[in-house]
Amino acid sequence: MSAPEAPAAAPARRRRWPLVVLALLVLILALGACAPSLASGFVPGIAADQFGARFAGRLHVEEAELGWFGRQRIERAEIFDPSGARVASVDVELPGLLELARGGGKRARGVELTLEADLVADDAGVTNLQRALAPRAPTAQSGTGSPPESGGSPWPADLDLAAAIHVRRASWSDARTRAGGGPVLCEGGEIRVDIAPGKPLALSLALPLSGSANGKLDATANVQPNASGVPSIDAKLAAAKLPTALVDALVGHAADGKPRLGPVLGAELDANFELVLAAAGALDCTAQLKGPALAKPIVLRARVTELGEWLAAQLAPKPGAAFALPPKLSAVVALADVPTALLESFAGQGSLRALIGDELDLDLDATLERASADAPLSARGKLRAGPTAPLSADFDVALRELGPNEPSIAGVLPLRSLDAKISATGVASIASKLAPPTAAPWLSLVGDSMQLDAKLDATRGEPTPVSIALSSGVTRFALRGELHAARLVLPGDGLELVITELPAAVRAELAKFVPPGTRVEPQGGIALRGRDLDLPIGGSSLDPLAVLPLSSGDVELELGELRYVDASLAAAKQELVLGGTRATLSLRAGQPLSARVQAGLSGASAGTVEATVRIADPAALARLATDGLPAVDADAKITGLATAALDAWTGRAGLVQDILGERLDLELSARGASAKGGTLSAKLSSPLASATLSGNLGDGLVFAPDEQRTELAFALTPLSSKRVVGSLVPMFVQVASAEPSARASLVLSKFKLPLDGDLSKLDGTIALDLGSVDFGFLPGIAELFGPALSRKGQRLGPYALSIKGGVVSYERLSIDVGGKPIVFSGSCNLAKSEFALQLGIPLAYAGKSIAAQLDKYKQFVPPDLEIPLTIKGAWTKPKIGIADGFIEKLAEGALKGAVKDGLLEGLLGGKKK
Repeated sequence: MSAPEAPAAAPARRRRWPLVVLALLVLILALGACAPSLASGFVPGIAADQFGARFAGRLHVEEAELGWFGRQRIERAEIFDPSGARVASVDVELPGLLELARGGGKRARGVELTLEADLVADDAGVTNLQRALAPRAPTAQSGTGSPPESGGSPWPADLDLAAAIHVRRASWSDARTRAGGGPVLCEGGEIRVDIAPGKPLALSLALPLSGSANGKLDATANVQPNASGVPSIDAKLAAAKLPTALVDALVGHAADGKPRLGPVLGAELDANFELVLAAAGALDCTAQLKGPALAKPIVLRARVTELGEWLAAQLAPKPGAAFALPPKLSAVVALADVPTALLESFAGQGSLRALIGDELDLDLDATLERASADAPLSARGKLRAGPTAPLSADFDVALRELGPNEPSIAGVLPLRSLDAKISATGVASIASKLAPPTAAPWLSLVGDSMQLDAKLDATRGEPTPVSIALSSGVTRFALRGELHAARLVLPGDGLELVITELPAAVRAELAKFVPPGTRVEPQGGIALRGRDLDLPIGGSSLDPLAVLPLSSGDVELELGELRYVDASLAAAKQELVLGGTRATLSLRAGQPLSARVQAGLSGASAGTVEATVRIADPAALARLATDGLPAVDADAKITGLATAALDAWTGRAGLVQDILGERLDLELSARGASAKGGTLSAKLSSPLASATLSGNLGDGLVFAPDEQRTELAFALTPLSSKRVVGSLVPMFVQVASAEPSARASLVLSKFKLPLDGDLSKLDGTIALDLGSVDFGFLPGIAELFGPALSRKGQRLGPYALSIKGGVVSYERLSIDVGGKPIVFSGSCNLAKSEFALQLGIPLAYAGKSIAAQLDKYKQFVPPDLEIPLTIKGAWTKPKIGIADGFIEKLAEGALKGAVKDGLLEGLLGGKKK
């Protein structure tokens, strides 16, 4: 038998595996080499999906060419807004994957981007790019991130990047450019950035503009990292005919939706800007801005030093670190010809133009400094602003803010300490523009210069010392005290407000509150001082009256001379002067509010004024507008008061002076006096009269129950005879006491005296006793009586008179004539000065005028026949006559008597024989 042949095939299979391994290697290498090409087909779709998941717009990539070697390309990466309109298209070309990998992802030189874009802003200022990139939903932030390396470059030190953005075509349009004829175009623009290890970042920009704006924008910047963390920067920008609509889109519109720059600068602007920042933290900046709507360019020059440490901390912040001011900062800033309308658009404050005029020039030289985090922040320097409302200020302020967990003092002061000294000029000019026109006269109290010195120190806990001293023009204010949790305590003379002289404008304004025909002229100044005040602060109420019952202390008001002149005083060439006036207001928690006034009188007469007022419920003052004046207790004593002044105050046209003489002494007392009621008593004395009054108050009246009465004793002078006696009993004139020292007496009871002087509201019962007097009758009445009437040493009174509604009624007013009483009756209207009287006189007493009217009937009437008479009309022109019908009746009686006695027969020719 022969041997088997099968085992001979095994070596052949063992020699095949190298081929398989080789084939696998070739396959792996082929796949690796083709991987970029294979991935290129998937990249557009993945990128579009990722973009669509995050943003409201859409991304479409036309083609992606990835490769290990050579250049990689992404063509037509297009962004669409939510409506489907194209916003921008970008072509990207960059080095191959191997070159990028060799740089560890930090080296990419030769990156080229070609951009086409059509940016459109709607009428509200929102662009289509903003709508395309609007997030679909908020994205969660994972982790806090790693802070940049401190003490070096803000970008990786080994970053090696060179990139260029070629703007093939870009357009911009908004409501203004559409209205003006077309969009702004940029064609052939270029932006380049170059970063290399150990070299400064170089940035350049060149953008030519066409379309509705033919201008250009050029910029260069070099940024050099430093070990301090503060880079050195040298940047320049130049713009020519740059559309303000485009700038407004970049900076954002104002809060009201209106553009900020366009309305102020015009449709386009020219700008030059240079900025240099040194590694030590010194910043120099200059800028100039021109526009067709500007009369002069806006110029800015600024230099800020000692920013180094602070900038380094801001560029490399620690996690959770709060923003803090620099430990030291020195700045010099100069702004010239800045339109205030531009400032208003950024500040959101529409009154700046009215305050400082159409333009602002600003010069600021200031230093901010803080020794440590807990030390006070000090600011000192000079400020100059103008030109139409020039403000100049020198300031030196040191303040320490509250920490995050420190409660403020009384809930109102966010400071732990303050030490400020400020000296300023131009204050009056600015204040006049801030205040309403009606406040202009009062602003004359504020001078053009002001000095302020304020100190506060809460670092030692409560109480907190506080002091404020301010002076401006004729006004000086000082406050010295302590702040507690909810109280301001001012011990001693802790509060003072002094106005050294009232300006003419203020005096003119005060004169508006004086009744017509009266002149009040304040002279000198005013001083307001508070003593031992304890006042609540930090409450919600701003009404000072509402806090009076919670306060304590004394407030004293001191006035200069107050000259008073009315028509009566002017006619007499006299004036009343109130001098040395002191008014003291006393506040005590839970106690009545009291006020005391003391003053001296001179001018028309010399005397004094003392008055005390008490309000039992001071809290009621806060309800003054709704409830009226609260109950008041008052006492006053006045000596040497000129009665001419009292006449003017009461509107009695000289009545007071006629009755009382030139001067008087007066004591007043009121209890519980208010619009609803109270009591009033008064005592008056003068060379010619004395009076007492006691009554109740209510409904604008002083009224008396049965037991109360008013008494007046007065000398009978020609003036008082005319004004008092002539008003109450108008038939008497020229009444004079037979004894010079005698006084007439008037007692008024059950009365209602109107406080407004309206005599038609007067009611009461009068007992009038003129005593033994010499008198005359009203012109016309005297002729009624013959020689039987004696007007010397006659006693007139007492007479009982009643008054109702200002009308005096006489039931029986008797005068003795030749031993026979003559009785008057009737009424007199005090408000209208009219009267209607009736009386009867015997024929034997009749004067010539009456006797002549009755002469033909004389032999037919007895001599004791009473003749009825009437007196009517005004006091100045009375009408006197025999009562109607009396003569007719007398003639009828005389005729009957003649027939009876046969006299008629004799008259007709005698008896027949």
